[in-house]
Amino acid sequence: MRLVVMLDCARAMASMDGSRSKLDYALAAALVLTRIAASRGDRVTLVAFSDRIERVVRVHSGSRALSRAYGSLYDLEARLSEPAYDLAAETASGLEPRHATLVLLTSVVDLAAAELLRQAILGLKRKHRPILEKHEDPELRRLALGAPGAPEEDFAKVASLGILLANRALASRLRHAGIRVLSA
Repeated sequence: MRLVVMLDCARAMASMDGSRSKLDYALAAALVLTRIAASRGDRVTLVAFSDRIERVVRVHSGSRALSRAYGSLYDLEARLSEPAYDLAAETASGLEPRHATLVLLTSVVDLAAAELLRQAILGLKRKHRPILEKHEDPELRRLALGAPGAPEEDFAKVASLGILLANRALASRLRHAGIRVLSA
């Protein structure tokens, strides 16, 4: 089989959850997926992107290839820019011209980025089987579910609720279009 893991390294992935960023969690998940797929003999391509393509790593079966993947990706950091979902999708399709499973690891906190993500992932569906894994922002959840007090807390709560609802709407629209969507 063919697997392409698309790893968002843009601004939203810089958000911290304790001592680790969302990018740290996504990178760990990408490497676990790579390890499992490579151990089964699958061909894996990792595409790390922000507003540009950061890294492309191809992994074939074998422990050496897996070590090279770890070595190529361990120092990735989130870039404070908007994600270029369209560029990442175009790159992934170009690297894997035949039918493949594509897993996109991202976090959406910007409503404009949500529409770009939707268009890019629907474009991938024509040739591939995309799976979207969205990392929820713990700070947004805390603000949305917390009890407001001061006027600025009211504003933060309403804004956070709007982002969470927009993310749910995005997930629903993508599911109706046949895209698998996971949230973590």
